[in-house]
Amino acid sequence: MCRILPGFSLTARHPAARPTVGTPMGELSFGAVVGPWAVPEVPEELFELPSGARVARWSHPLAELELLIGRFDPELDPEVWEPLTDCWAGVWRIDARAPLAGVTFSASLPPVLPPGAETGYDGGQGQASITVEYDGTKLTLGGPDEEQLCHEAQQTGEVPKRWAELLDEVYAKWPHLDWGVDYGDYHGLRWTLPALEPGEHCVLAVTAAWSPDDNADDANTFFAVGGSAAWVLGRLARTEGQS
Repeated sequence: MCRILPGFSLTARHPAARPTVGTPMGELSFGAVVGPWAVPEVPEELFELPSGARVARWSHPLAELELLIGRFDPELDPEVWEPLTDCWAGVWRIDARAPLAGVTFSASLPPVLPPGAETGYDGGQGQASITVEYDGTKLTLGGPDEEQLCHEAQQTGEVPKRWAELLDEVYAKWPHLDWGVDYGDYHGLRWTLPALEPGEHCVLAVTAAWSPDDNADDANTFFAVGGSAAWVLGRLARTEGQS
């Protein structure tokens, strides 16, 4: 059974391999650190869902981890936005077995992008995101910012409800928090989570969308990656249901 998408069976086991997504800007890779445990790039188990999406699993005395990687349709209004070329999500789920601090999830493009590629901050409206433009293509990589994580605690069951109480801290101390989003050199994003207690879980979705860069005013990739974890999982579940 898939913890991230309950109700869907893991149909096939694959040889363990590093989970990645191929993009026009190079390979998008995923990483995690759980306290003192540097999670290996290659998972202990790798499964496939009917749609072809893959689920990687790791187990440790500190926590259970799953990473779901799959293609989905963000269902942008075609009367407003230009069509996307592609859209993929990487969804992390951690189930804590012990008190945890310093849990980080990351999604990164190659440290060296194609010559002439331009990259920079492209966040806002509760969204942490970067956009890379190169050779007529734009790619946006995004997920929740600190404010959105607190709102998800209020609205969904995908992060601990007590994290909602951190919203005042976000407004008072940002960007000087001991948790949150690191944009680095705008080649990727890294989230450091608030502390987790035993029995708590967190789901964090990272989405990458790309399209032709024909219209400077078209924010299609920005809005494609702007959903909450529950929103992304709902669309991934819809993809599975159609498989």
